[in-house]
Amino acid sequence: MGEHTDYNQGLVLAATIDKGCYLLIALRSDQTINVVSESFPDEPRQWQSSALIPQDNEFDWSNYLRLLNEQLTQHGAIRGMDVYIASDLPMGAGLSSSFALLVAFAEAVNQLNQLKLSPLTIAQVCLQTKHQLSAPVAQLSEPLAIASGMAKQALLIDCRNDKIKAVALPEDLVFLIVDLKQPKGFVASAFLQRKTQCATAANAFGLTSLRELAVEDLMAAKRTLDEVVYKRALHVVTENARAVKMAECLLKNDIAQVSKLLAESQRSLKEDLDVTTENIDFIARELQSVLGSEGGVHLTGGGFGGSLLVLARPAKVDLIQKKIQALFGSVSELKPSVYPVAIADGVRRLELNATALR
Repeated sequence: MGEHTDYNQGLVLAATIDKGCYLLIALRSDQTINVVSESFPDEPRQWQSSALIPQDNEFDWSNYLRLLNEQLTQHGAIRGMDVYIASDLPMGAGLSSSFALLVAFAEAVNQLNQLKLSPLTIAQVCLQTKHQLSAPVAQLSEPLAIASGMAKQALLIDCRNDKIKAVALPEDLVFLIVDLKQPKGFVASAFLQRKTQCATAANAFGLTSLRELAVEDLMAAKRTLDEVVYKRALHVVTENARAVKMAECLLKNDIAQVSKLLAESQRSLKEDLDVTTENIDFIARELQSVLGSEGGVHLTGGGFGGSLLVLARPAKVDLIQKKIQALFGSVSELKPSVYPVAIADGVRRLELNATALR
C-alpha cells in the first residue's frame, strides 16, 4: 500500500519477500572485483575497486555495480571480491529486482569491509546509483524497505523523515504473487507527468507536498483545480490515509477491513492515478470476487504492468489457484507465473559451508 505516495513525502506500507538476489562472495587480497551473473554466464566482468571506475560500454548490466562500488569507496577502502550473482526474482515484474541486486551488493561490501553503514545510508547510496544510471524517477522507499525488511513484519515508511514502524502481520494470512508477464510500460515520462501534476496540486494550496493536505480541503477546492490534477492529488491524500488504516487493521487481524482498503486502493490506481491496464483490472476484479471479504488484490511496482499481490486466508488459496488458471486460459496473451511467498527478512548475510556448495 502506498503507490506513488513516496515522491509526495507520504506513507508507504511495504514488506520484503522470500525471493530475491543472492551473491556468493570470496574475498581477495587485492582490489580486483570479478563478477559473474547467472543471467549472463558468458559475460564475466572485471574492474579495480577505486574512486573512479570506468563504465562498460559493451555489457552494461555491470554498470550498476561499477557505479555503486565507486560511490561506496567514499565511505572507506574496499577489498577485491569474486562475486557470483543469482536471482529468483522475475525482472520487470514490479518486485524491485534491480534494487535487490544493488542493496545486496552494497550490504556485502558494507559488512566485508566494516564500513558501518546504516540501512538508511545503504538505501541512499543505492538510490543515487539508480538515479545516475537509469531511473531518475526511483524513490527511496524501495531500497529502504529491502535494507530494513523483517520477517513476518510489514514496514510503515514515512517518506517525510524516512522513519520506519514495524507492523506485525497475522499468522494466518497467505501471500501470493501473480506475475502477469506484462513488461512494465511505466516510462520515466509517465512517472514525471504524475509527479508534476501532484506538485501542481500542492502548489495550488501553498504547500511543499501533498502530505500536508487534508482530504476535506482538497474536496472543497475541486472546482478550482484541473480535473486530472485533482484526481492525482485525491489518490495520494487518500492513499496516505489507507496506508495508516491498513497497518492498524493488520495489527488487529481485521482482514475484512484490509480487503476493503485494498479494493479502494486498487480502484484509485485505476480511476484517479490511471496506472493500471485492462488486463490488470480484469484479473484483479475476478480474483476479488473469489476472495470476498477474506482477502484482497493489489498492484505492485507503480503500475503499467508488473504483478498483483494477493492476500488471503488459507482456505481461499485453492479457490484462488483454480480461478487464476481459468482466467489465464481465457486471456491467451498472458503467460503468468503464480507462486506463494512469505514475508521474510530483507538484505542479510547467509553463511554457507563446504557441504552446501557441493
